[in-house]
Amino acid sequence: MNVTYTVKGGIIDTFKKGFTMPRYTDTQEITYLEVHESVALTIQANGGQLDVHVWDGANWIETDTFTATESVEYYVKGLTVRFTPSSGCVYSVPRGR
Repeated sequence: MNVTYTVKGGIIDTFKKGFTMPRYTDTQEITYLEVHESVALTIQANGGQLDVHVWDGANWIETDTFTATESVEYYVKGLTVRFTPSSGCVYSVPRGR
């Protein structure tokens, strides 16, 4: 099983048997319309953490902080979500539509 990592401006592209999965190392703000109710959020903590904030129309509200390597189902329907990694944390989440 060959895996190649290429870092491009905060994104690590993983190529594995023809499958590409974006992994982020920088802050991403993603708006999810009514298409998805929830998405898979995968975190590789590497000693760091991932802070998750939701935009309420006026302010960013911190909703979660992940400090362990894990994969969770995350509710996103109709939300704008900001993912902020720190200290080597890498995460993967589908883009909004």
